[in-house]
Amino acid sequence: MRKRNGFTLIELMVTLAVAAILLTLGVPSFQYILQSNRVSTQTNELITGISGARSEAVRRNQDVLLVPIDGDWNRGFQIEVPALEDEDDEDDEFHVVRRFDTFGNGMDVTTTDANPITFAGRGSLTSGSGTPTITLQPERECRGDMRRVIEISASGSVQTTREACQ
Repeated sequence: MRKRNGFTLIELMVTLAVAAILLTLGVPSFQYILQSNRVSTQTNELITGISGARSEAVRRNQDVLLVPIDGDWNRGFQIEVPALEDEDDEDDEFHVVRRFDTFGNGMDVTTTDANPITFAGRGSLTSGSGTPTITLQPERECRGDMRRVIEISASGSVQTTREACQ
């Protein structure tokens, strides 16, 4: 009798069943990792924008604003500086220095105050800004400590904390 190479139908079925079980266990945790990385990336992008606005205020020695796009932080934000009085463009009171279109679908961004965040020329917040807090979390299936809370102190420094989803 000749030796046959290959799998029998039973061996193939057992192998496929084991692979299906492993995928069933592995895919949900992989989705959690992807979602957690997305929250971290967007938190870092927001911190970059806050730090950039503060640095721009110090560099120019004037007020610089961090403004939500169309009044909605979920659409992104931009760094704005007041237009100079001697410029020809009378329609714009502010110039956009940099725009961040980071938040898109699937992320819920909320703030304690709808007003723009304003940094003074020394890098501190202006008196009208209070102590802004920005919260990011996935809109759907927020699990564990995926919620990020970003607080900006009166001096302009940024602190990020992880919290349980709500």
